[in-house]
Amino acid sequence: MMKNKIPLILCVHDISGFGRCSLTVIIPIISACGCQVCCLPTAVLSTHTGNLGNFILKDLTNFIQASYNHYRELNLSFDCFYSGFLGSEKQIDICIDILSDFKEGLKIIDPVMADNGIIYKTYTKTMVEKICSLAKKADIITPNFTEACILLDIEYIKLGISLKKAKKLLTKLGEEYSPYIIITGVYLDSGDMVNLGYDRESGIYYIIKCNYIPISYPGTGDIFTSVIVSSILKGISFPSAMTRATRFVEKAIFNTYTQNTDTRYGVSFENVISYFFEQNDFKDFEEF
Repeated sequence: MMKNKIPLILCVHDISGFGRCSLTVIIPIISACGCQVCCLPTAVLSTHTGNLGNFILKDLTNFIQASYNHYRELNLSFDCFYSGFLGSEKQIDICIDILSDFKEGLKIIDPVMADNGIIYKTYTKTMVEKICSLAKKADIITPNFTEACILLDIEYIKLGISLKKAKKLLTKLGEEYSPYIIITGVYLDSGDMVNLGYDRESGIYYIIKCNYIPISYPGTGDIFTSVIVSSILKGISFPSAMTRATRFVEKAIFNTYTQNTDTRYGVSFENVISYFFEQNDFKDFEEF
């Protein structure tokens, strides 16, 4: 990458007008980290789908390929492909086709399809299979623990796992999917909640303990992976990027929790985005 060149990231996500998730958090986070977002929206929604009434949705499946074709005509060179929630089999197929044309840049897939042991109602068995195929084309995948279990076709473990078991999961994901693995929101049998990483080439496993707050907000996964994407493109190492993403999400969640706002409205990351302009040490990860 040329010195001082601003990395250009092709972001394939939906956009929800209200609720702080998908592109409405991805764009400001990636921009604050010094990268440029090129949006490839999969759908436009009035709000996210989490209990905010009768949301309005405009499907943009046919727009995705046509828009990407236009970018090719412009000879745009993307430094990264980054996809998240995809709403249909056709949308996943289009992403797979785009990646077959994506010869250079970084490929990051957030296989958004489940949480808390439950697959989203909109996901069919075929969609799950296609997401697994898409994830195999990635350089980095960032599943939560539920999604990691689905990718490996194993039963979801509810009560926490040992680090030995976690290492086996990471190793298997590295063998079957991408060179770099991050699993978020892992409950250990020790009672700790952690984010885990694996660098297949070096064979090193990373653990970052989370300062857990017992509350859930939409959009935190989108924020986390957006920090990962932009940090790595700006030259921050894989484990340091994991640390930076973990600590920023914690900071945003804690800030929101103290405000006692409606959880459906997402995290108030705007008040803490100055984090990216401060001198921060991103080295409080450990190897295991």
